[in-house]
Amino acid sequence: MSDIVILSGSPAIPSRTDISLKHIQSLVENAGFTTAYFSITDFQQMIYSRKYNSEDISKLSERIQAARGVIIGSPVYLKLYTTIVLKAL
Repeated sequence: MSDIVILSGSPAIPSRTDISLKHIQSLVENAGFTTAYFSITDFQQMIYSRKYNSEDISKLSERIQAARGVIIGSPVYLKLYTTIVLKAL
């Protein structure tokens, strides 16, 4: 399992959030930690259709629970996190 799970909450492809998180990922890996990178876009349809017990979301949840740390990056619109990130959490 990975030491650190990184989750990008940006619905855009590509995004500044992804660029920032990829930089953070390289810093974390250079410090000797293993990482797993996930994008909310991979789970967007399942979350919006409320398929929370899908196999992919269950695997993500297991990875997060087993990790030593989690880094979540999300754009903020009008002082609010994106809806997709809030639903995922």
